[in-house]
Amino acid sequence: MRKALLLAGAAMFAFVSVADAQTYYHGQRQNQYPQYNARTYSYGPTPQYYVPQPYGQQQQTYGIRPYIGLDYVYSMSDIDVKINGIDVLEENLNAFAVSLGLKFNRYVGLETFYQQSEEGEKTILGVVKTEDKYKAYGLDLVGYLPVTPQFDLLGAVGIGSYDVEVTVNNQGQEVSGSDDGFGWRIGVGGQFNITNNWGIRVMARYVDPDVEGLNNMVDISAGIRYTF
Repeated sequence: MRKALLLAGAAMFAFVSVADAQTYYHGQRQNQYPQYNARTYSYGPTPQYYVPQPYGQQQQTYGIRPYIGLDYVYSMSDIDVKINGIDVLEENLNAFAVSLGLKFNRYVGLETFYQQSEEGEKTILGVVKTEDKYKAYGLDLVGYLPVTPQFDLLGAVGIGSYDVEVTVNNQGQEVSGSDDGFGWRIGVGGQFNITNNWGIRVMARYVDPDVEGLNNMVDISAGIRYTF
């Protein structure tokens, strides 16, 4: 009986020893090869970068906002100055325009402008050479009709002072003259707002400058606007 108890105790001691050894061995392996898929690693806060947002996703302010503009203008004039039925002055001129404005709210703005053309040249019958150019400044009332958060239809009506200068050179004999008038203009167009500050504007205007010999003008303009 005693011998049987000793054998049973020895067997139990051997079993416990083997179990402890396995537990220790597996624990060492776990310490040596940690379970990466069961652990969470943190590398500090994620860096924050500024990413410009489209116009429609930014917080928009509809109070009074000043803006500036720069435009290329293509002027097509109806000039009633002829010699023997031939037009003697260049009617299509490139020009530029700068503007300063105030946008009172989402729908209404007021804009001043200054516009100046290149010097157009023309030769008649290989003998007579003419040059013409104009300057203008005035004021426009601009209406905005939002179509999308980024695109507005525009309508404008305004007044302006137009100064036209003409030079005629006939075989070395040069004659110059000028005339000015105070007229009106009306236009339609659109503006695409790239951001809350930058926009692209395209306009078409009909102008009655009230200048002798200049019946009317049609201006096609394209440019940028920066709103503060």
